[in-house]
Amino acid sequence: MLYNTLKFLHILLTIIAVGFSMTFGILLSRAARASQDGRELKYALTTVRLMSRIANIGFVLIVLLGVGMMHVQGLSWAPIWIHGSAALFLIALALGIFVMAPMMNRRIAILETRGPSDPEFIRLSKRSAMLGGILSLITLTIIWLMVAKPQ
Repeated sequence: MLYNTLKFLHILLTIIAVGFSMTFGILLSRAARASQDGRELKYALTTVRLMSRIANIGFVLIVLLGVGMMHVQGLSWAPIWIHGSAALFLIALALGIFVMAPMMNRRIAILETRGPSDPEFIRLSKRSAMLGGILSLITLTIIWLMVAKPQ
């Protein structure tokens, strides 16, 4: 019963955290095309920042629940899918905390002071989109490892 509860919460939080994360590109691209003054874009950026914080808490809880499931099931850290998932998670976490979050804050600050046509804002937006795609691929790879459990 404990394992099934942990697994349910693990999957539920994964749906929420990954679902939030996968919407960021759509929200930001639509907002960027919505107006010339950047109001919609600022709203979208601050909304994505909030959703990202919620998703990041979810991702940490997902890991804790996963470790709890391992403990309840008596699994070791030996399987390659556990090592791979843990390594990819740490890479994604580091990119999110140390690259994406500061970049998001910088983009909002530039948007507020110089507007959406500022060259630095455009450059950071392109870099953020590229990194967001990479983080999405990492996330999907982790999900595949968790589902397929390759030996």
